[in-house]
Amino acid sequence: MQELAYIHTTKENKKETYTIIEYSDPLQFDFMKNGDLVHRAAKEEGRWVQTDDRNIDPEVIAALGKYMDDHHENPET
Repeated sequence: MQELAYIHTTKENKKETYTIIEYSDPLQFDFMKNGDLVHRAAKEEGRWVQTDDRNIDPEVIAALGKYMDDHHENPET
């Protein structure tokens, strides 16, 4: 298990902190905004999507997924 922090800047230029929890499968992860409820995302057909029943902005899911993809390409960052 690995825990990562990601700061997302919204369209309104507001900063939101996300904690990303990665388990053994690099194609899925759990995440929470500012320590709130835990959500899950997974890569399906090359696209990151939310897989739990809560509605998070797809743009946020894409940004978190890109961060995870970049992390796997450059594990030192």
